[in-house]
Amino acid sequence: MQQFPKEFLVNKETDILEREGIYIHTPSQFARESLYYVRLAAFYTCGARYEVRRVGLAAFLLFYIKEGEMLFDYEGQRFTAGTGDVVLLDCLRPHHYRALKQTRFYWFHFDGCSSRAYFDYFLEGKGIHFEKVRRIEEYFVLVQAQMRGGVPDEGMLSVHVHRILAMLFSAAARGGSPSGGVARAKAYMEEH
Repeated sequence: MQQFPKEFLVNKETDILEREGIYIHTPSQFARESLYYVRLAAFYTCGARYEVRRVGLAAFLLFYIKEGEMLFDYEGQRFTAGTGDVVLLDCLRPHHYRALKQTRFYWFHFDGCSSRAYFDYFLEGKGIHFEKVRRIEEYFVLVQAQMRGGVPDEGMLSVHVHRILAMLFSAAARGGSPSGGVARAKAYMEEH
């Protein structure tokens, strides 16, 4: 069984009502040098007192909010991410996030390949909060499933992470995803 990497520990992580994971993976040398790789992944259901403050972790962190709302403070930005939203953080920089009500979300720490380039592109362009990115949840589910299996297929795991980043890139290039009533109207029209 793999040990939980000490650098990933979060002090006083409270109000986790249910969790699937935390799944841990130590990437191979090939994965570290050539692929996107995931170190930790989980799915949380948290209450309104869930909160994390951290700085100095050499990893990126992706969230998919399945249900609920979370408040993020990052690089002078404060924003709320809700159901269907994705958030990307560079954990080397100071960050703070908390649930605003009961919230269910996927998260995973990753790195490798062009992770830094993607992050810098997003931060300098449209930002690190992506609203209602269509069909992206399935790739968070696939990352979770790979990690749950114990020894993930590093090639497939890399493909899933890259697919998420590519979908975020496409959403940013289009000027972001429509939100609110526009998104609902668009989804209705596409279905009918």
